[in-house]
Amino acid sequence: MRDKRTVALMFAAPLLMLTLMYVLFRGVGDVNADLAVQSVDAQLVSAMEVTGMHIHHVAAAASAHDDKSQAQRMIRQNDYAGYLTEHGNTLTLTLANADQAKSALITRSIASAQARLAARAAASTIASQRAALN
Repeated sequence: MRDKRTVALMFAAPLLMLTLMYVLFRGVGDVNADLAVQSVDAQLVSAMEVTGMHIHHVAAAASAHDDKSQAQRMIRQNDYAGYLTEHGNTLTLTLANADQAKSALITRSIASAQARLAARAAASTIASQRAALN
């Protein structure tokens, strides 16, 4: 109690540390990500629509020999956070990686959309099998 600096440090240091931790670990707020899609299944695109995700439909280029360079060019020209294409059953995602929050939003929305569609497909299969058994 005689040392004023120690008493002040006992109260001020934890408050300062908690304030710094709050600033560092709080959410970044509203994240808005622009995703370009080309030749992607409409059901997947509709399942991907979440808050903050802006989906832009891009027409297929006539001379799309190199999909990776086309994706990089579209990302640079239009300031997209990602570019998603589908060839057969393969999805190809190219991310700008300029903002990790935007990249995380895009990957989370694609993963959740695929899980939702798989659950719908499983539910319809179970319903059809139940009807066949009855």
